Amino acid sequence: MSKTSTQFGRNLKYLRKQVYHCTQKDFAEFLNVSRANVGSWEEGRCEPTGPKLQNILEATGMSRTQLFDIDLQQQSHSSSNVRPYQGDLPMYDYSDLMKISAGSPIGFFPSVDRQTGEFTALQVEGESMMPAIQPGAVLLCKPMQDIEEIKAGERYVVETNHDGGVLKRVYVHEEDDTLLILSSDNPDKLLFPDYTVEKANINRLWKPVQYILLGLPS
Repeated sequence: MSKTSTQFGRNLKYLRKQVYHCTQKDFAEFLNVSRANVGSWEEGRCEPTGPKLQNILEATGMSRTQLFDIDLQQQSHSSSNVRPYQGDLPMYDYSDLMKISAGSPIGFFPSVDRQTGEFTALQVEGESMMPAIQPGAVLLCKPMQDIEEIKAGERYVVETNHDGGVLKRVYVHEEDDTLLILSSDNPDKLLFPDYTVEKANINRLWKPVQYILLGLPS
């Protein structure tokens, strides 16, 4: 059993359970392979090749390097720059939160007049930032005054002049520094593809620094 096969099996099981939330049977149908294939791969008994490997790459939108050489679960935890809130909960009416999409833009924010001290509270909708940021989580965000202070690969709440607001990882385009690339944490890049926005079209920008989960996990 090779090291890459073992890593692939762990990654496949992580994607099935933590990202797609499905059984081996359902995952096999999604990948267009047999359930026995999924079981063998997750246990590290063998690894996919040829058309079966291609099915997996196309279905998940991931590269061979990501699936075989990178620990996706560890990457999800270690790359997070947003941490759970550990202090006293701010005095805040959590029944009436502004929503921030973790999928397609959902519209413009009203003027920020509901704040908790230095933070603005925004509630996440959508699944594009899973598994690290769950739908329903409340982000405590600080407004940013200078777009040039963006640190590549970190999460930001971005509101553009045309599309409204989203929560994404942000990168500066390598070939055109007037563009930003907005990227999802969800590894399903067919469902949540990266896209670009012009810096000139960004209306407001927030930096999430902490998050709160409302209610108890199941």
